[in-house]
Amino acid sequence: MSSRVFIVEDEPVVMMGIAYLLEQLGMEVVGDSTTGEDALNLLASTRPSIVLMDVLLPGIDGIETTRLIKQNFPGVYVIMLTSLEDEQSFFASFAAGADGYCCKSMNRVELGLAIAAVENGGVWIDPAVASCIATYHPQNSVAGVSDRKELGLSVREFEVLRLMVDGLSNKEISERLTITIDTVKTHVKRILAKLRVSDRTQACVKAIRENLIS
Repeated sequence: MSSRVFIVEDEPVVMMGIAYLLEQLGMEVVGDSTTGEDALNLLASTRPSIVLMDVLLPGIDGIETTRLIKQNFPGVYVIMLTSLEDEQSFFASFAAGADGYCCKSMNRVELGLAIAAVENGGVWIDPAVASCIATYHPQNSVAGVSDRKELGLSVREFEVLRLMVDGLSNKEISERLTITIDTVKTHVKRILAKLRVSDRTQACVKAIRENLIS
């Protein structure tokens, strides 16, 4: 069964381009909208499996629309579309429940990979965006002791998780915490197991979504 896609995009040319890529992929465009308000009104009748959501929209922006979609249509996956390398929008999108984050300059193959990833329960981050986010180091604080203990994470594992969200590599975490890379790898493995995710990206997204890192 092909994916049923709803497009939310206020630029007609961009919308046409996305629809063309989806047609090439053999996917069905079940509806489209230029505003978040209209999208929310149309989702019940169009019943998409995927929503491709422009971050910047008139009226309710794409991030708030995503939050409302996840609240009212929890079975629908949302992939954000952006033309900006904006760290705040990136983190806010995943905090709102987004399943993927793509550049509008994506090609057919990249769009297909993104949709396949989220429909299989994964998270998709456009490589171009990921390289930008990796250089972003916000001054994050860790969650409270009760949150940490509830997840079964040690103090050191929380420190590692915070640095993962900051975009640091294993080597950089090793240098920051003055521990060996093997020890970092062990902490990362335990974090993934305790958060019940399969990779670092999913761990970071879960930490953001659930306000483990504020």
